Amino acid sequence: REWRSHLDRVRSYEGLEMLARIGSDTALMLLSTCSEQKRYSDLQERAAKALARVAEERDLTLEQLADRTVPTLGLDERGRLQLDFGPRQFTASLDPDLLPQVHDEAGVRLKDLPKPGAKDDAALAKDAVADWKEFKKQAKLVASTQNVRLEAAMCGQRRWPLADFLTFFARHPVLRTLCQRLVWAAFDAAGEVATSFRVSEDLSLVDADDAPCAPEATHNIGLPHVLELAQDLRSRWLALLADYEILQPFEQLARATYAMTAEEMPLHVLPRYKDRKLSTGSLLGLEQRGWKRSVGDDGMVDCLSKPLGNQHGAELRFSPGWFIGGAPDI
Repeated sequence: REWRSHLDRVRSYEGLEMLARIGSDTALMLLSTCSEQKRYSDLQERAAKALARVAEERDLTLEQLADRTVPTLGLDERGRLQLDFGPRQFTASLDPDLLPQVHDEAGVRLKDLPKPGAKDDAALAKDAVADWKEFKKQAKLVASTQNVRLEAAMCGQRRWPLADFLTFFARHPVLRTLCQRLVWAAFDAAGEVATSFRVSEDLSLVDADDAPCAPEATHNIGLPHVLELAQDLRSRWLALLADYEILQPFEQLARATYAMTAEEMPLHVLPRYKDRKLSTGSLLGLEQRGWKRSVGDDGMVDCLSKPLGNQHGAELRFSPGWFIGGAPDI
């Protein structure tokens, strides 16, 4: 992105191609980040094509590829990274907000990894310090992308087979932390909620009564939107999360909803939103929630749209818009 900002297009394009050829989890996640940025449409388009090529080579959809390329950050199956100084050992992990944390051998959380001392093994300590720095850098990148991805999966009503959910989410060394702060559901063949559950600290699945839950293997797993949960069930979940002092990474159970009135139902335009004034920043923020910009023949962006299921869609038109490639006044 820095090369592109300095108009070094060729180098930025080659950088995208190198990420695709490297093909590691981190490289593909960086490529995905470029495909989602809106400032440079040429970079976005090339990154999207590179991802599509990688997905096709692996016989996966783009969403399936994203599931399989979340970096583990070097964490083991317990979600820990051992940092060895020789006579001293430390353990790195992620806190509930996906922020890096480090503990000493007694389990005491430290402000940071201490500097190596004279009694430490110089070679081991040097590697441990390098691992810690890389861990912190990658954790920041993962945290900034996965919250958005899971919220989009909830709004898009995405579903996974039970085995995929357990492998790529509930037991993933990084995503397990986010999973434990959300309510999940098993959906039957008709798409209705058969049972709801959360992932506990020991990675077992428990229901709203904190009792063991075992979804059927034939059910698909997803993040239920607040509109898919009955009021009583939603209230029980809110109470349970409050008891455990669990804060959700994005609005799920307490998410605001907006129902159309009887008068609005037959209309194609919603009068309540007409002539509202809002900032360009709020419009750009909608692109992180599944809205796509439309560019007119004159190169002006003056409309955002979003599909709503198989039969409906929403359009948000605004004036004035901004020219594609220009820097909107936020």
